[in-house]
Amino acid sequence: TVLMLALGEAAAAAHGSSVGSLWLDEVGDSLDSQKFVAFEALLQELCLTRACVFISHTHQITGSQNLSVTATPQGTVIKKL
Repeated sequence: TVLMLALGEAAAAAHGSSVGSLWLDEVGDSLDSQKFVAFEALLQELCLTRACVFISHTHQITGSQNLSVTATPQGTVIKKL
């Protein structure tokens, strides 16, 4: 995941643009607790300058909110759990 983040940042910089959002699925689920702390610090820094969405099955991410997102014919419904 960190390698993909770095490649995305490098590609954006090479084209003179910045990344406006960051979407990560299964973020940090396979990291041990020590590596997760370092990864979370990186994510917190990255999210200072862009919108971030994390999909994860771990409860380790601090400051996270559990949301339910449902697509309906009338539009998207987002509920805080």
